[in-house]
Amino acid sequence: AVFGDSHVNAFRGIEGISTHYLGAATAYNLSSESSSSGGGRRLKEKLKRLDADTNAILLCFGEIDCRAHVVKQAYVANKSIHETAVDTAKAYFGLVLSIKERGYQVIVYGPYGSGSQFNSFGLESYRNSAVKSFNDSLRESCLKHNIYFFSLNSLLVDPVTLLTRRAWLT
Repeated sequence: AVFGDSHVNAFRGIEGISTHYLGAATAYNLSSESSSSGGGRRLKEKLKRLDADTNAILLCFGEIDCRAHVVKQAYVANKSIHETAVDTAKAYFGLVLSIKERGYQVIVYGPYGSGSQFNSFGLESYRNSAVKSFNDSLRESCLKHNIYFFSLNSLLVDPVTLLTRRAWLT
Protein backbone atom coordinates (compact mmCIF):
# COMPACT_ATOMS: atom_id res chain seq x y z
CA ALA A 1 0.00 0.00 0.00
CA VAL A 2 1.28 3.45 -0.94
CA PHE A 3 0.40 6.50 1.17
CA GLY A 4 1.28 10.09 0.49
CA ASP A 5 0.79 13.34 -1.32
CA SER A 6 0.10 13.59 -5.05
CA HIS A 7 3.26 11.60 -5.82
CA VAL A 8 1.36 8.40 -4.99
CA ASN A 9 -0.13 8.75 -8.47
CA ALA A 10 3.10 7.32 -9.91
CA PHE A 11 1.98 3.97 -8.45
CA ARG A 12 -1.71 4.17 -9.40
CA GLY A 13 -2.88 1.33 -11.61
CA ILE A 14 -0.03 -1.05 -10.78
CA GLU A 15 -1.43 -4.49 -10.04
CA GLY A 16 -1.11 -5.47 -6.40
CA ILE A 17 -0.48 -1.92 -5.16
CA SER A 18 -3.20 0.13 -3.50
CA THR A 19 -2.67 3.89 -3.51
CA HIS A 20 -3.94 6.21 -0.81
CA TYR A 21 -3.74 9.92 -1.57
CA LEU A 22 -3.82 11.74 1.77
CA GLY A 23 -4.10 15.27 0.42
CA ALA A 24 -1.56 18.03 0.80
CA ALA A 25 -0.07 16.51 3.94
CA THR A 26 3.37 17.70 4.94
CA ALA A 27 6.06 15.34 6.20
CA TYR A 28 6.78 17.71 9.07
CA ASN A 29 3.23 17.65 10.46
CA LEU A 30 2.28 14.01 9.82
CA SER A 31 2.70 13.09 13.48
CA SER A 32 0.76 16.13 14.71
CA GLU A 33 -2.81 15.48 15.81
CA SER A 34 -3.59 19.15 15.17
CA SER A 35 -2.35 19.12 11.56
CA SER A 36 -4.70 21.10 9.33
CA SER A 37 -4.44 18.52 6.51
CA GLY A 38 -5.30 15.58 8.77
CA GLY A 39 -3.01 13.36 6.69
CA GLY A 40 -1.43 11.64 9.66
CA ARG A 41 -4.81 10.83 11.21
CA ARG A 42 -6.08 9.39 7.92
CA LEU A 43 -2.90 7.36 7.53
CA LYS A 44 -3.24 5.85 11.01
CA GLU A 45 -6.91 4.99 10.39
CA LYS A 46 -6.12 3.24 7.11
CA LEU A 47 -3.22 1.32 8.66
CA LYS A 48 -5.62 -0.18 11.22
CA ARG A 49 -7.31 -2.03 8.34
CA LEU A 50 -4.09 -3.44 6.85
CA ASP A 51 -2.43 -6.63 8.04
CA ALA A 52 1.27 -6.07 8.74
CA ASP A 53 2.06 -9.66 7.70
CA THR A 54 0.71 -9.22 4.17
CA ASN A 55 1.22 -5.50 3.45
CA ALA A 56 4.33 -3.41 2.98
CA ILE A 57 3.89 0.34 3.38
CA LEU A 58 5.46 2.80 0.94
CA LEU A 59 5.44 6.42 2.13
CA CYS A 60 5.64 9.39 -0.29
CA PHE A 61 5.92 12.64 1.63
CA GLY A 62 8.23 15.65 1.68
CA GLU A 63 7.79 17.26 -1.72
CA ILE A 64 5.39 19.88 -0.36
CA ASP A 65 7.73 20.60 2.54
CA CYS A 66 10.75 21.12 0.28
CA ARG A 67 8.85 23.12 -2.35
CA ALA A 68 6.88 25.43 -0.10
CA HIS A 69 8.08 25.38 3.51
CA VAL A 70 11.73 24.50 4.20
CA VAL A 71 13.33 27.54 2.54
CA LYS A 72 10.69 29.85 4.04
CA GLN A 73 11.16 28.40 7.55
CA ALA A 74 14.93 28.70 7.21
CA TYR A 75 14.52 32.44 6.61
CA VAL A 76 11.97 32.85 9.42
CA ALA A 77 14.04 30.90 11.97
CA ASN A 78 17.38 32.32 10.76
CA LYS A 79 18.68 28.79 10.14
CA SER A 80 20.35 27.20 7.15
CA ILE A 81 18.27 25.41 4.53
CA HIS A 82 20.21 22.25 5.36
CA GLU A 83 19.39 22.45 9.06
CA THR A 84 15.70 23.14 8.42
CA ALA A 85 15.46 20.29 5.90
CA VAL A 86 17.12 17.89 8.35
CA ASP A 87 14.72 19.00 11.13
CA THR A 88 11.82 18.30 8.76
CA ALA A 89 13.19 14.86 7.85
CA LYS A 90 13.65 13.99 11.53
CA ALA A 91 10.06 14.98 12.34
CA TYR A 92 8.85 12.78 9.47
CA PHE A 93 11.09 9.88 10.38
CA GLY A 94 9.44 9.62 13.80
CA LEU A 95 6.25 8.57 12.03
CA VAL A 96 8.13 6.27 9.65
CA LEU A 97 9.72 4.48 12.60
CA SER A 98 6.39 4.18 14.43
CA ILE A 99 4.93 2.36 11.40
CA LYS A 100 7.89 -0.04 11.31
CA GLU A 101 7.44 -0.66 15.04
CA ARG A 102 3.86 -1.79 14.30
CA GLY A 103 5.37 -4.68 12.34
CA TYR A 104 5.09 -3.33 8.77
CA GLN A 105 7.85 -3.56 6.20
CA VAL A 106 8.35 0.13 5.34
CA ILE A 107 9.72 1.76 2.20
CA VAL A 108 10.38 5.50 2.04
CA TYR A 109 10.20 7.26 -1.32
CA GLY A 110 12.13 10.53 -1.05
CA PRO A 111 10.92 13.52 -3.05
CA TYR A 112 12.62 14.65 -6.23
CA GLY A 113 13.60 17.97 -7.76
CA SER A 114 11.45 21.01 -7.49
CA GLY A 115 10.48 21.83 -11.03
CA SER A 116 7.20 23.45 -10.09
CA GLN A 117 6.57 27.07 -9.30
CA PHE A 118 3.14 26.15 -7.89
CA ASN A 119 2.98 27.32 -4.26
CA SER A 120 6.76 27.37 -4.07
CA PHE A 121 9.07 29.55 -2.01
CA GLY A 122 12.64 30.51 -2.85
CA LEU A 123 14.87 29.88 -5.82
CA GLU A 124 14.66 26.48 -7.50
CA SER A 125 18.28 25.76 -6.58
CA TYR A 126 17.46 26.48 -2.91
CA ARG A 127 14.44 24.17 -3.02
CA ASN A 128 16.52 21.44 -4.65
CA SER A 129 19.18 21.91 -1.99
CA ALA A 130 16.42 21.38 0.58
CA VAL A 131 15.35 18.17 -1.22
CA LYS A 132 18.93 16.87 -1.19
CA SER A 133 19.40 17.56 2.54
CA PHE A 134 15.97 16.12 3.36
CA ASN A 135 16.68 12.93 1.38
CA ASP A 136 20.22 12.55 2.73
CA SER A 137 18.90 12.73 6.30
CA LEU A 138 16.08 10.28 5.55
CA ARG A 139 18.42 7.87 3.77
CA GLU A 140 20.79 7.87 6.76
CA SER A 141 17.96 7.28 9.25
CA CYS A 142 16.50 4.52 7.10
CA LEU A 143 19.86 2.76 6.86
CA LYS A 144 20.24 2.82 10.65
CA HIS A 145 16.83 1.21 11.09
CA ASN A 146 16.84 -1.28 8.21
CA ILE A 147 14.15 0.60 6.28
CA TYR A 148 14.23 0.73 2.48
CA PHE A 149 14.74 4.17 0.90
CA PHE A 150 14.80 5.36 -2.69
CA SER A 151 14.51 8.63 -4.58
CA LEU A 152 14.75 9.78 -8.18
CA ASN A 153 16.28 13.10 -7.13
CA SER A 154 19.86 12.28 -8.19
CA LEU A 155 18.55 11.57 -11.69
CA LEU A 156 16.25 14.57 -11.97
CA VAL A 157 18.47 17.33 -10.57
CA ASP A 158 21.75 18.54 -12.02
CA PRO A 159 24.28 18.14 -9.18
CA VAL A 160 26.27 21.25 -10.17
CA THR A 161 23.55 23.82 -10.90
CA LEU A 162 20.93 22.25 -8.59
CA LEU A 163 18.35 22.90 -11.31
CA THR A 164 15.69 20.36 -12.18
CA ARG A 165 16.10 18.52 -15.47
CA ARG A 166 12.61 19.41 -16.65
CA ALA A 167 12.77 17.29 -19.80
CA TRP A 168 13.22 14.23 -17.61
CA LEU A 169 10.17 15.05 -15.50
CA THR A 170 7.86 14.67 -18.47
